[in-house]
Amino acid sequence: MRNLQRFSSLTRNLLTPLNKKLKKMTKSALQIARAAYQPKLPKALASGAVKAVAGAATQSVADQEAIKALFPNTYGMPLITFEAGEAVTLPAMNVV
Repeated sequence: MRNLQRFSSLTRNLLTPLNKKLKKMTKSALQIARAAYQPKLPKALASGAVKAVAGAATQSVADQEAIKALFPNTYGMPLITFEAGEAVTLPAMNVV
C-alpha cells in the first residue's frame, strides 16, 4: 500500500507540470486540417452491400515466364474489383 502511495504521488508530481504545459499548447493549422479531413468513400462501399467481381486474368508486360516462376501462386490470377451489390439479410443466430 505504501509503495502504491509513493508511486501515485511520484507520478502526480511528474505529470502535473506536463499537464499544465499541454493545456497551454495550441493546435497548428495543419493539425486542425488533419483532424477535419474526411476520407472519400468509394461508391461501391457507400451502399454497405459489396460484391467481389472477378475480371480477366492478369499477366505481366514482359518477362512472363520469369515473373511466373517468382510468383507461382498468384501469377495469372484474375483482377478482382468491388462493386455495389444487393443487401442480404441473414436470419439471427444464437452463438453459444
